[in-house]
This record gives sequence, C-alpha cells and structure tokens, in this order.
Amino acid sequence: MRCPICGASQRVDVSRPPGDCVCASCGALAWIGPRVDSTGNVRAAIEQSVEELSQLCRRDVPVEQIGDVLVKEVTHCLAAHGAMLWLGDQTRRRPRGKRLRLVAATGRCDDTPRFAEEVSETQRDELRKAIAEGQEVLLIGAPVVRNSRVAAVIEVLQRTGSRPTAQRGYLRFVRKVAEIFAGCSALSMGES
Repeated sequence: MRCPICGASQRVDVSRPPGDCVCASCGALAWIGPRVDSTGNVRAAIEQSVEELSQLCRRDVPVEQIGDVLVKEVTHCLAAHGAMLWLGDQTRRRPRGKRLRLVAATGRCDDTPRFAEEVSETQRDELRKAIAEGQEVLLIGAPVVRNSRVAAVIEVLQRTGSRPTAQRGYLRFVRKVAEIFAGCSALSMGES
C-alpha cells in the first residue's frame, strides 16, 4: 500500500472486516480493496483533514475552536470511539504536574484527566488498554510540547483488537497531530 498522507510504500496487514489498515510510518488510517470504492476517496478525506487542521493552527482563532476540529478529525481519521484535548493551565504553577482542563471532546469520553495527567507528567507518548464505560479500549495519549513544556495532551479512546504495528501507527498519527497543534499561535497566549 502507498500511504495517503506520507506517501510511504509498505506491506500491511488488513483487518477483515472492516478492511482497514494503519500506515507504519505516520499512523494514518486507510481502507484497502472494495471498501475504498464504497466509502469514496478515503485518502483524500484524511489528507484534507490534516491540511484543514494545519491551516486552522496557522490562523488567529481561539484554541477551543481548533480543539473542536482536532478531536473530530482525529476521531474520524482513526475511526476511534472518541478523543479529547486537555489544555495545561499555564497560570497555576504546581511543583508536581499541571492542572489540565478539558477543552474539546467528541464521541465516548471520560472527562477525568487521570490518563492525560500521567502523559503530561512523563512528557511521553503512551498506549494503554483500559476499561471505559464497561468496555475495553486502547488509550492513546500524546503530549503537545511547546518551549520544552507540555502545553496540552491529546487523548484518544481507540477500539481494541488491532495488531501492535497498527497500535504504534495510531500513536504516530496522534503524535503528528500533536506536533501540528504545538505550532498553533493560540497556544502562545498565556505563555510567559
């Protein structure tokens, strides 16, 4: 398969059903085979989502508006259960960690920041199985690092059952979105 986002050419394991796979290079979700014809041009839709987010981050718009687009697009591109954007509170400095506030969410989400706080504390990407609303999910967390500080955390509730290579691909995709969001001018407000 050739990735619709990064262009990498690779062999992939396609899930049956639904016929999706994840690029091992960037984490983009793609559909293979007859499913592409029935769902339209999936590649173009993912590319458009990433480009829309990039353009929005370059404009002078409120972080909440960008957050709404970010969680919707991440949920859509990964076919996830839901996604959340947690923003670090820059005004309240604490010796251990930061207070996080939920800025945007879509789909099935847990509004307690425990996992996001762990990602913020360690400043590392994280994959972990957990139980949400009585169902097993794969939690994906990526810190949004700006000026060597965690400014925000992107948290995704992904479906389980995917192979480890696909899970790493999901994480790489969320990490890429975090990198795009880190360049957002709206995050510079409140930095000192």
